[in-house]
Amino acid sequence: EAAGRGVRCRLLADGLGSRRFLRRHGRSLRRAGVEARAALPVRPARRPFERLDMRNHRKLAVIDGRVGYTGSQNLAEPTYGHRSLRWYDLMVRMAGPAVTEIQATFTADWKLEGGDFGEGEDLFPAPDGDGEDGELVQILPSGPLLRQENYQRLVVSALHHAREVVTITTPYLIPTESFLEAIETAVLRGVRVDILVPRRSDQHLPGLAARSYYETLLRLGARLFLYEPGLLHAKTMTVDGDLAFMGSSNFDIRSFSLNFEINVVFYGPEMVNALHARQEAFLLESAELTLDAWNRRPRWRHIPENLARLLSPLL
Repeated sequence: EAAGRGVRCRLLADGLGSRRFLRRHGRSLRRAGVEARAALPVRPARRPFERLDMRNHRKLAVIDGRVGYTGSQNLAEPTYGHRSLRWYDLMVRMAGPAVTEIQATFTADWKLEGGDFGEGEDLFPAPDGDGEDGELVQILPSGPLLRQENYQRLVVSALHHAREVVTITTPYLIPTESFLEAIETAVLRGVRVDILVPRRSDQHLPGLAARSYYETLLRLGARLFLYEPGLLHAKTMTVDGDLAFMGSSNFDIRSFSLNFEINVVFYGPEMVNALHARQEAFLLESAELTLDAWNRRPRWRHIPENLARLLSPLL
């Protein structure tokens, strides 16, 4: 409808994760005037020469260069085809200079796939205000084209500098060694580390691999909570009430190393406290998992979990 009234619409969807959608609807969207492209497309003829494990996992939308959305939510119906499992996400709406940073991230992805973005104030308008009256935020793209795993470094650094409490929500938890060490040193300093994960996972192998780390995390002193209502898909972290992260990146090796992600860093107390309040609401719908309860599970469950753990770098 927007394209029909003259709005220039660009749609970029991951070539593997959205292959069915692009196959079914790509042509009709293009006929309607939408510029639809696949990000990191899978081309069978070139498969021996391409890496299929690097995917575009970013979730963002920019309207007229003035309003931007980003977070954890995909453009999908709430159950993702799993009728008995509902997703719970978090998104943030922004205006001001941060929107230009989101637009720049999309532009880089668009041009990577051969798209023409053009130039001019209609595409990159001057932001409304200078941002001084709003919250202090930073848009942080990450991905395998960068020399360092910048988001992983930021998360680990925040854990090392935490003083009182850290709260993390993530649907997929496959920690790196440095992430585990940062949690351990934080707990030894007296920091409370709360980690919320869904009780049920939509991904069988990543779910098994994540559960193989539960005992390690509990022995390190982290508190682990299982979200009951459905798949907690929000990817967030708050630190001491004055720093917070949210976005598309899971706390796992794939998101830190292989996926193209986008996250928001909040430095202002208003947004940090608002995000922590949302985390506290998730906690009220979760059950704490103790080490004794976890160790009482059937012994046969250890085998598939440990086997899946071997595949952690790819999951």
